Amino acid sequence: MDLIPKALVVGLFAPTLNVSDQTRVTTDKINRIWTEVTATYRYGQLVLAADGSGCQFVGTEGSSVTIQPPLLQVQDVIELGPRQSHDKAQSILKMIARHLGASDFFNLGIKHVYHAPAPHGDGRAAVLHRILSKSEDELANFSRAVRSGGV
Repeated sequence: MDLIPKALVVGLFAPTLNVSDQTRVTTDKINRIWTEVTATYRYGQLVLAADGSGCQFVGTEGSSVTIQPPLLQVQDVIELGPRQSHDKAQSILKMIARHLGASDFFNLGIKHVYHAPAPHGDGRAAVLHRILSKSEDELANFSRAVRSGGV
């Protein structure tokens, strides 16, 4: 089975953000981050939080950067390969940390999204038989309940 890389999400918590004037997120710092990030990577829209304490950079479908203290997150659609997406996420997070003065990070989470063709071209049968290990008859009552809005 061939796995096709589709997306990468890297997120971490920076609990020291917004605890002092030095690490406070401001629109000035966000603008500097935006300028540096978009000099290298394509993002077309900067969405600021109403109070200026966070933002989101929006790129192509599924590609974004979120600064919402204490959360910092990079989502990337894998176009060239997983390694390039990893490098991009690392580079962007370093830029953000440098501008915000963040030095402590906790709970790093990395999510890879891969797609795979369904065995024999039948996704429904693969889920039913291989994942749920059920027959059509065993799920007949459930199927009727779903169609009638009972579940």
